[in-house]
Amino acid sequence: MSSIYRSKALLDIFRQGLCYFDQVQTRNMLGDRLSYIGMSDIGRYLDCPREAIFTKLNPSYNSLSEQLALQRGHWFEEGVGNVFKSLGMRLLPQLEIDCRPDGIPLKAHIDFALVWDKPTLAVRVLEVKSMSVLPDAPYSAHEAQVGGQTSLLHEYWQNPVFSLRDSKGCILDTHLTFPEICNRHLGIRLPEKPEDVSIEGWLLCLSMKDATAFGPYNYDKDLLQTILQNAATFWTQLQDVQRGLLSLEELSYAQGFHPLCQYCKANADCPKFKVGSFDSSWEAILSILDEHKQVRSGLDTRIKEIEAVIKNVCILSGNSDWIDTGGHRFRLTQTKGRRILDRDLLHDQLADLFHGLGIEDMDVDGFIASCEKESDPSSRLTINQIR
Repeated sequence: MSSIYRSKALLDIFRQGLCYFDQVQTRNMLGDRLSYIGMSDIGRYLDCPREAIFTKLNPSYNSLSEQLALQRGHWFEEGVGNVFKSLGMRLLPQLEIDCRPDGIPLKAHIDFALVWDKPTLAVRVLEVKSMSVLPDAPYSAHEAQVGGQTSLLHEYWQNPVFSLRDSKGCILDTHLTFPEICNRHLGIRLPEKPEDVSIEGWLLCLSMKDATAFGPYNYDKDLLQTILQNAATFWTQLQDVQRGLLSLEELSYAQGFHPLCQYCKANADCPKFKVGSFDSSWEAILSILDEHKQVRSGLDTRIKEIEAVIKNVCILSGNSDWIDTGGHRFRLTQTKGRRILDRDLLHDQLADLFHGLGIEDMDVDGFIASCEKESDPSSRLTINQIR
């Protein structure tokens, strides 16, 4: 038996193990996900109702890459919990809020609720996200999730809808109010009103090399109302699709460019990508181009890693002269940052200038726009794999 075949067999065994572990963990920690609407479901639904309902009905992550991305998030959560515990912080992991607004089964699973009573009474809702590349700004679905969790905790503070499980999914306590569960498991006495406590939500995004945080997210009555309305619509449509009263083609979908469309498992027949003709002769060249772009992406990442190592060594050594390696020479130099126009600052200064001249009716935004120049149009080739 060749080593290549055996290595593939080992990877397949590993993949199957990840899939089985995911099924067990999901069942133990989240239960039957078709029996309720979760906050992550709502986040996806706000992005694309069609994709959210399809994924809810077909929750399959069978490839090794998908399972690694999924499980990495669970591994990060466990590590984050250990970090906070090592600092002596008191927290509630996997806190569940099980409520039924207007009869809609809605559940929120909070990764961590950090609670302390000194120097002030405070609760921090922490949602942990694992990502290959850290974003410059939080995704709207993630913001809806952590904002919704924070608002639900505030809204149902004194309702017996909170439950706590251990790492294996066994229920430790259920049907308690939030102050009751904090008193019983953390020894912290919280007031009856959430308004007397500092409550914030935070999004912690982790990659294999770095981390970033977004927040704070506070109690938002309008956001909560939006979430509850969408949960009701989601639940109704989910039931109708299951009963055959509604098809996926009748559901609304993400409009315009959306970066997650290429990863959607239901993009093969999505109305967004309806085409006027079928021509298989393009498939070969598009596959080659897509493969080359993936290779380039990997090379770009590796190049940046090596450059970062060389730069750090040069900085630590303090050497700014040319270094001769025999076949190459190199040195580290500093360049000035790119100059950009701060439009907000320009707007404020022009507004002050016009005000000083007694010109109060000047449209500052229009004035700035009249000085802008539009470049020539360009074309962009977008290629998505059909799944």
